[in-house]
Amino acid sequence: MPSEPGMGSLISVIIPVYNVEPYIRQCLDSVVNQTYKNLEIIIVDDGSPDNCGAICDEYAAKDKRIQVIHKANGGVGAARNDGIQAAAGEWIAFADSDDWLETNYFEQMVDSVPSNGVDVICASGHIIEKRSGAETARIFYAYDEGIVNRQTLIKKTLVPGYGVMEQHRWSCLSVSWNKLYRCSFLKKEHIEYDIVLQAFEDVLFNLHVFERAAAVVACECTGYHYRDNVETSARHRFNPNWPCMRKRFIDIMTEFMSRQSDQEAYRAEILIRVFMLIKANLRCCYFHPSNPKSYSEIVTEFRAMKREPLCHAAIWGRENAHLKKVDVLLKHALRLPFAWPIKLCFRFERAVNGIGKGQKNVARID
Repeated sequence: MPSEPGMGSLISVIIPVYNVEPYIRQCLDSVVNQTYKNLEIIIVDDGSPDNCGAICDEYAAKDKRIQVIHKANGGVGAARNDGIQAAAGEWIAFADSDDWLETNYFEQMVDSVPSNGVDVICASGHIIEKRSGAETARIFYAYDEGIVNRQTLIKKTLVPGYGVMEQHRWSCLSVSWNKLYRCSFLKKEHIEYDIVLQAFEDVLFNLHVFERAAAVVACECTGYHYRDNVETSARHRFNPNWPCMRKRFIDIMTEFMSRQSDQEAYRAEILIRVFMLIKANLRCCYFHPSNPKSYSEIVTEFRAMKREPLCHAAIWGRENAHLKKVDVLLKHALRLPFAWPIKLCFRFERAVNGIGKGQKNVARID
């Protein structure tokens, strides 16, 4: 879809859709009603088992800017890759199908684009967090406005709290939903999402983006609203693939870091990211109540993980500057020779967040 005269750069908005029927209309309405009209809206129906596919087709019938790709479920990374391949715009934007955008979001983003030489525009955003039925909102900032240093970009992608003096100003550089990526740049550099990872795939994608981008510019546009439902989030759902995903993430990250000229400069951030992977592994696999394995099997795997070189370094290292106090306490608990305190920690966390009441905790790709 070529740009029409006087309309500005065409933006390809890629929206992966899976099992979000209660939210999909709000998301699509917020995109089609943007004040910036030169949009190509690519909806990827990732084999959604509900009525999302039919709803997407309904919107496509009413708006010629919309195309719908129906495919078998393969995960959000594969869905975004399909969207990238189909995109014809100068810029690519990603939106999650349970989120929504303020009507002038893309207009503000385009207004912040310099004349040339920039491959990525990073905005800020509102995080709408739901815990125990109650919603709270906070702003995440991309970075101070202007061109951002490459080393800082990589560090802030590995660790959201890097260089932050105030807790509420954590960065959202590692996510995909608050950015404009130059389409020709992504395709020329063959930058795609890892289709095996079912979590943290944004982190690796953006590491590769920031490594190769000619320049990255940040603005404080906060018109994106990201819905983070802690009670149903993949960050708390049982997934038996987490041990394999942890190893794959570490392998890819290690290979990425081997290309950097000053690897030691990133050591603290790498170990904190590994600690985050360990925590996700414990919460969503080893000590999740839906894990069907016996306690002795779980403990054997848990201890083997602690012996892995980078995991061992992350547990015993002193890189705590960007961790929450509760995470520092977990790190100390991981140094103990037994596992039951860790199990109690995550049981308590689920109780505090009201997770698991009347829910089935099943693994799925979305």
